[in-house]
Amino acid sequence: DGSVRWWDPATGKELRPRAGHAGDVDFVAFRDDAEVLVSGSRDGVVRFGDAAGQPLRSVIPLPGARSVAMDPAGRWVACGSWDGRVRVWETATGRNTLDLPAHPSWVVRLAFAPDARTLASAGHWDGFRVKLWDAGTGAAAGDLAEPGDGSYHWVRDVFFSGDGRAVAALTSGGRLLLWDRATGRPLPGYAGPEAGKLCAAALRPNGRVGAFGDGTGRVTLWDTATGAVLRAWPAHAGAVTAAAFRGDG
Repeated sequence: DGSVRWWDPATGKELRPRAGHAGDVDFVAFRDDAEVLVSGSRDGVVRFGDAAGQPLRSVIPLPGARSVAMDPAGRWVACGSWDGRVRVWETATGRNTLDLPAHPSWVVRLAFAPDARTLASAGHWDGFRVKLWDAGTGAAAGDLAEPGDGSYHWVRDVFFSGDGRAVAALTSGGRLLLWDRATGRPLPGYAGPEAGKLCAAALRPNGRVGAFGDGTGRVTLWDTATGAVLRAWPAHAGAVTAAAFRGDG
């Protein structure tokens, strides 16, 4: 119905719906303090709102927007489109600061590093590749790729560890890839029996523990340095489609 709905995570009570889109809402992202929300819709508009549900600003129309990320302080919002471009705006002014030809096909996922200095992007049909950009200038800051991958694969999700030192990518084939952000060097990923079947993944803020969910509903925690499984349990009746750590780990 074009609305964005909010719930209290402690009680499950719906707090407030926020209208404003004329089409289905495809993505939302919060500022770290949860006081500002950005949402995008098939109506071709990206909108900002505050925690009270009041609209703050409508960004210029952006047909084909497919992904969004907001930096932790809420200063910038990045959107990826069907045309493979990544565009960045200042949230305070709505000024478009970057327009990058990032990928050959639509932009699947975006993520800001915790220090907001680096933006990561992943594109459809672009192999097991994550591109890093200087969030201020748009200069290329890294091209992380799995050697020997094929263009028929792509990255489904990309995220940083909480300390910003590691970059992680969940692939279309259900694998989890890790890189050192500073050097671009591959880090050991998970190689257990579920590798190749992962549906969702996340890193603890310090990057030392990873979590993933598979198609059977099982959640596993593993040591990212050694690859050892720390704990595993059946969490859901169906596939796990999303995972996240709380800010305190």
